[in-house]
Formats: sequence, C-alpha cells, structure tokens
Amino acid sequence: MSEKASEGRKMRELVALVAGPREWSDTRQSWLARAARRSGVTYRTIKALWYGEIDDPKHYAAQLLRIAAQQVELAETAANRHADALRDMAGKFHTMAGKG
Repeated sequence: MSEKASEGRKMRELVALVAGPREWSDTRQSWLARAARRSGVTYRTIKALWYGEIDDPKHYAAQLLRIAAQQVELAETAANRHADALRDMAGKFHTMAGKG
C-alpha cells in the first residue's frame, strides 16, 4: 500500500472516530457534518478528507481532526473509568448492605 493511500485510510478512520457511530437515520452527509461540527472544520473540508482530496497530514484540517479524535478517545477513556468506578462502588454497597 502506498504511503498516500495509507494516509488517506488514516484520515477516513479519524473522520469516522470523530463522527461517531453512523445511526440508521444518518445519511453520509449528516454523518460527515457531525464530524465537521465536532472537529471545527467545514463540511466541505471533512468531505475532502474523507474522499482523499486532502491527503497532507500537515494540513490544518488534518491536524484539527487529529485533535478532535484525541478528545473523543480521552472522553471514552474517562467514561470507561467512571463506569468501572461505579461498578466497584455498587459491588461494595451490595456487600455492605448484605451484612446489615
């Protein structure tokens, strides 16, 4: 796979990550528009990243997309940690409630 094709695939993965899951009610346009809103770039620019029209990893939009993807990953990590903490607390609560 060429370096250019590999970079295009990475951009598509980042767009998909930032846009989130494509719901049954989403059109491709609405899904890409969600990625645009979340990353702070225009719809047209996200579309260009998705279709490989912009393939320079140093392009400002690619950099903004990477930042947005990092924020999504950090939010998912925080949500997972929060859920783990709640499960631990619930387990301790139920253990304590059973003793009383």
